Amino acid sequence: MARGSSMTIDDLAATTGVSSRSIRYYQTRGLLPPPRVKGRQGFYGQKHVDRLNLITELAEEGLNLQAIGWLIGGASRVDSDELRRLKRAVLDGWVSDEPVSISAKDLSKALAGGTWDEGTAARAAELGLLEELEDGEQWRILLPSVLAAGGELADMGLPPERMLDVLETIREHVTPIAAAYVQVFDEAVLAPWDARGRPEGEWSAIREAVDRIRPLAGEALLAVFRQVMTDVITDLMAGTDEEDAGDAS
Repeated sequence: MARGSSMTIDDLAATTGVSSRSIRYYQTRGLLPPPRVKGRQGFYGQKHVDRLNLITELAEEGLNLQAIGWLIGGASRVDSDELRRLKRAVLDGWVSDEPVSISAKDLSKALAGGTWDEGTAARAAELGLLEELEDGEQWRILLPSVLAAGGELADMGLPPERMLDVLETIREHVTPIAAAYVQVFDEAVLAPWDARGRPEGEWSAIREAVDRIRPLAGEALLAVFRQVMTDVITDLMAGTDEEDAGDAS
């Protein structure tokens, strides 16, 4: 196998497990630096191997090519480890729940002793609560804390379907909130950084900015939620008092 900077595209494909067609496509998307050209033949080196391995790794973690393209951007001079650290800072730190695997039988027992049927599980998967692993026999719980809350509600007599209704409502309302935070962060931090050409010396500062905004976003959202929750409960109690007064009259 050819090494160094003398790999053909077929050699590169064999080394990385990425097809020649995909390699060419990544080049057209700006994800892969161009090869060194000698005559009419392009030759690739270790930097191309590292970049393809990084693209494959990010894709396996669920990022689409658009997200990978943003993350890599014009950062051809930044090493892969720096890119991975930025990826972890930007994406991974928002998830506090550690996914756990569970059998279909145990999943049914987790909520109200067997009321968690296939249709309910499929809907939970669509909402990002579960992920099917082995033909419905094994599942990965992506948000264990939410499922645990559902179990508590089931003990109070609330069916799993109702819990999923609440989860769907939460996602519908939280999505634009998250988008608003991202837009503000982009305007204040990411866009100016891009405009400066992503200087190598600023990568750590970007990660620090992400670390700073993460708790601020969560704390602000929780504070407003608590305030609104108090208002809604107060309105409910006021409505109950009015009904009682009407019955008394």
